Amino acid sequence: MVDELLPLLVMLAEDSVASVRLSLSQFLTEVLQLDPTYLSLPDISVAINILKATDDVTMRLLLQSAEDKATLAMKMDTLGDGVTSAQRVQFSPTGL
Repeated sequence: MVDELLPLLVMLAEDSVASVRLSLSQFLTEVLQLDPTYLSLPDISVAINILKATDDVTMRLLLQSAEDKATLAMKMDTLGDGVTSAQRVQFSPTGL
């Protein structure tokens, strides 16, 4: 299910409505907390970079913090055995 919904959700990074982009930022923050390896997916990285380019300081800080934590977690290899890693999920291109 994640491999079908996530590409559609990341397309919302360029939505003209600020509350949509903020909600996406919060969602991506939660996704990265559950599985930091999602940061290694190109679509997620592109969406985060688009969202971080905003004038909204709260959104920028939220995403930067999530990105930093995910990077650290991947370096420390803190994923447990029962977790489905994003490295094993196949995504269709979204055109981002």
